[in-house]
Amino acid sequence: MDKSFLHIGANICVVVLLIGLCIGFSPGRFEIGQYRVDPEKIQFTPALATYLQHDYIDPEKAKPHRQQFRHDDIYPRRYNFNFDEADPVIGPKSLFIPSTSENAIALLNGVPFGENEAFQMFAPGLGHHAYSVEIPRLALTPGNNRADLHYTTDLYEAGLRDVYLGPTPTIQQAIKHHKNQIYYLPKIGAGLSLLAVLVCFLGVLFGKFSKPFAILGGVTAVALLQFCLSFDLGRWAAMSFHQALSVLLPLLSLILLFFWWRSEKRDITYMHYFVPGLLIYAALGQVYGLLAGAWPQPLPGTLYGVTLSLTSVLPLILLWPLMHLLADLSERRSVLDALSLKLSEQEKLLDDKSRVIAVEMQKRAVLEERQRFTRDIHDGIGGQLLSLLLKVRAGRVGIDGVANEIQAGINDLRLVVDAMDHTGDNLEMALSTFKGRTERQLDSADMTLDWALREPLNFKLDATRDILNLYRLMQEAVSNAIRHAEAASVSIKISGTRDQLDLNILDDGKGFDIDKVKAGKGLKSIQERAQLLGAELDYTDGLGGQGFGIVLKIPARESH
Repeated sequence: MDKSFLHIGANICVVVLLIGLCIGFSPGRFEIGQYRVDPEKIQFTPALATYLQHDYIDPEKAKPHRQQFRHDDIYPRRYNFNFDEADPVIGPKSLFIPSTSENAIALLNGVPFGENEAFQMFAPGLGHHAYSVEIPRLALTPGNNRADLHYTTDLYEAGLRDVYLGPTPTIQQAIKHHKNQIYYLPKIGAGLSLLAVLVCFLGVLFGKFSKPFAILGGVTAVALLQFCLSFDLGRWAAMSFHQALSVLLPLLSLILLFFWWRSEKRDITYMHYFVPGLLIYAALGQVYGLLAGAWPQPLPGTLYGVTLSLTSVLPLILLWPLMHLLADLSERRSVLDALSLKLSEQEKLLDDKSRVIAVEMQKRAVLEERQRFTRDIHDGIGGQLLSLLLKVRAGRVGIDGVANEIQAGINDLRLVVDAMDHTGDNLEMALSTFKGRTERQLDSADMTLDWALREPLNFKLDATRDILNLYRLMQEAVSNAIRHAEAASVSIKISGTRDQLDLNILDDGKGFDIDKVKAGKGLKSIQERAQLLGAELDYTDGLGGQGFGIVLKIPARESH
C-alpha cells in the first residue's frame, strides 16, 4: 500500500511540475500579469443587424463577411471596457491583446488607432492575429476612459480573453517574448516530434513489443501535424479545415493514447513513478485542445492552453520510447552476449573434438599402414623365404642362389622397417627421412642416389594418410629399381608450387615396356597410391634413355 501511495504521489508531482513548466514558458505572463484588464469589465455586444458607423472607419471594412460559417462567426462583434487614468502623462502607455480576430478595429474614447498584427500560428481557440499599440497621450483623459474593439468577423472564435494595459517598456518586453514563442515553439516542437517518430520507428523494428511503439508513433505523427499546421505553410489548411482539424486532431490523440495505455508493454519498475503522470499531462492537454475547438465560447487562459495543447504529448512521446528502446536494446545485447559466449564454448568444444578426431585419424592411418606392411612382410618376404626353403630342400638352388635370395629379402625387410617408424606428420620431415634411408639402402646395394629437391617447397600436404601414401609410393619405386632393374643409380627430383607437387623417379637399369609387360605387385601398389593421392601418373624412359622412370603430379587438396 505504501508503494502505491508513493507511485500516486510521484505521478501527481510530475503532472504539477509539467503544468508549472507550461505556465512558466508561456510568454510574459508574470511580467504583465498585474496589468491584465479584469475580464468581468469587458462587455460583449453582438451586432447581428448593425455594424459600426463612424466617420473615421471605412464602412466597407466594418461590413460583415457573407461567407457561410457555423454559428454567428460571420457577424460583427464588439467588445468594450472602461479604465481609469489618474495622470495620462505617467499612466499606462500601451495596449496588448495577444489573440484577436483577423479583422479587428480598435477605438480609444471613440478615436480609431493601431492595427492588428498577423503571427501565422494555428492553435485550438487561438486567433490568427495579435493587437498591440502605444496609446497616444493626447487620446487619454484624466479619469474614465473607454476602449472599444470591433471584429468584422470572428472565423476562429478568438473572442477577447486577455487584454493588457500597462507601461510601454514592460508591454513591449512581453510582446517580444510572445513573438519568440510564436516563432520558436512550432519549430522546436516539430523537431522533437521528428526525433520521437524516428525513435518509435526504431522501436517498431527492434523493440520487444512493437505495438505500443506503433501506437505512440501515431500520437507523435498527430503532434507533428499540429506543429506543422502552426507554420505559415499550414495556413491554408488551417483556414480551410479549421473546425475539423481543431476537433479531430486532439480527439485522435486521445483515442490513440487510450489504446496505447491498454496495449501490452514492457514492465519497467522505475517508470511507474512518472509514466502515468506523463500520460495524464498529455491527456489534459489534448482535452483542452478538444474543448477549445468544440466549445461554442472561447475558453479562458488561451496562451497557457496553446502551450499546453501543443506540447502536452512531447514528454511522453520522447521519454517512454527512448527508455524502452534502450531497455530493449540492452536486453538484446545481453541475449547476444549470452549467445556469443555459448557460441564460443561450442567452438571450443568443436575444436577439442576436432583435435581428438585428428589424432584418431592419424592413429588409424598409421595403423592401416602398419597392417599393410605386415601383409607385405607376410606375402613378400615370407613368400620369398618359403620359396627359397622349398628350392633348397629340392636341391634346385646353389649356395650363390641362396645368398642372392637372402640378400633380396634383407633389402625388402629394411624398406618395410624404415617405413614403419616413419611418423607421417610433416612432408618435409618425411622427405628428409626418406632421403637418408634410401641413400643407405642404395649404398648397401652398390647403387648411387641423385637427389634434387627444389627449395623452398611451397606445396602443402597436411593429411597424414597422404604423406604416408606418397612415402610408400616412392619406396615402392626405389624397391623396384633395387630388386628388378639391375640399375647402378637412381635419380629423384622433387619441385613444388602452391598448386602442384612434381616428382620424377628414374633409374638406369634394363627397363621394360609397360604396355607389353603385366604389372606386378610393385607397380599396382604405385598406381593405387597415386589414385589415392588424386595424382596424375605417367611412365617414361630412365636415365640416359634407358631404364625405367615414373612421373607424378600431385594437385593441392582444398583445405576445409
